[in-house]
Amino acid sequence: MYILPPYSNYQLIPWLRVFGTLGIEQFNQIYKILDFPVMPTQKNQNIAREFFMTAHKLIDDSTPDIPEFKTFFLKLSQSGLSLKEKQEALFQYTFSSLEEIGDASEIYAWGLNTTHFQSNEDINNFQIISVLLREWAVNEWMKQQKYPVGNDFTEITEMLHAWRDIYENSAFSTLSIPIIPITYKSQERVFSVILDYELLRSKLRPFVDMLKTSLITPWDTFTFYRGTAGGSWIINEGNFRINVNEWGKIQKELSTEELISVENWMLEQKHSYSWMKNFKIPQVSFK
Repeated sequence: MYILPPYSNYQLIPWLRVFGTLGIEQFNQIYKILDFPVMPTQKNQNIAREFFMTAHKLIDDSTPDIPEFKTFFLKLSQSGLSLKEKQEALFQYTFSSLEEIGDASEIYAWGLNTTHFQSNEDINNFQIISVLLREWAVNEWMKQQKYPVGNDFTEITEMLHAWRDIYENSAFSTLSIPIIPITYKSQERVFSVILDYELLRSKLRPFVDMLKTSLITPWDTFTFYRGTAGGSWIINEGNFRINVNEWGKIQKELSTEELISVENWMLEQKHSYSWMKNFKIPQVSFK
């Protein structure tokens, strides 16, 4: 497969995040929320750990060792290549190893779709959509007290009550937001999608808090703080993926005419909320 190696340390940063996070032992508990395209396995996690350790040791020899992963680092150290050439060789070696187990193209595509490679405008627009839809959902629930059905009834109900407390004690006004101009059944589908994705969102921070309490070895600590930026990368990336996938799911649930109505409804709210001043309907999709 063709890959474009990072041409600078700045371009290397997102891949340190990708492989640093993939290499976390507990990643299997969170990868679906991050919309990661392949299941974490011992093989792809070991490849990730080798990349992460080697990339850091090339610029900082105090990086904690994983002895079984030092072979390629030692080879690069003795190669006489420049740092940029070593990083390119590591990148090629890593994706060749992933290609051998059939994970290369999917992980590469996922990495290129991380927030590092997105415009701030698109990131903000997806965030605005999620905030606006959540406010509408809270408003509808507070007016009608309708409860979801399904296996996640208890969790979602607790989440709705928490939302109510937040909105009732904040500057948000949920009383003025108009109803989405689509059929009642379509409104219910949109409501259900919002709840499903907000329930996923609610699991991000508890996961990061759990990670903080499970740092045992120097390598665990190094990976958490240098690989995931103290967990903030997991939360930020998870929120972005949830925002994108939530809107994508809603688009699939609605007819073309209803989708146009929802988009127009969103644009109309720009006049009511200062934080929506520069809002545009995003045209990006990762599906």
